[in-house]
Amino acid sequence: MQPAFTPDRIAGYADTMAAFTDEALDGWRDGEVRDVHAEAMELTLRIIAEAMFGIEMDRDVETVGESMEAVMAQSERVWQGFIPDAVPTPGRRRYREAVESLTRWCTASSASASATRATTS
Repeated sequence: MQPAFTPDRIAGYADTMAAFTDEALDGWRDGEVRDVHAEAMELTLRIIAEAMFGIEMDRDVETVGESMEAVMAQSERVWQGFIPDAVPTPGRRRYREAVESLTRWCTASSASASATRATTS
């Protein structure tokens, strides 16, 4: 396994970020109202999937994005520290399901990337 943050890899990430950003912005038109948060999240997920796993994320971007939103929302809850972990709150259930969803996606993406590297080597 190669380290992810060598100078050469980082330079490649910059190229990936620029290409994906250009592609996203090509669809924008003057005067449009855009959900910048949603589009930035999608762009970030696509960049990470390509840079870290070498895969396109077209079909999974919505599922992974929703899971990331749930994980971040639960992580931001200040009151969480005041309720014992054993208390099953709706937010904790969504958080647990989101973490499980992200874990499944990361595991499948890693296996797919490994299989692709094995067949192209």
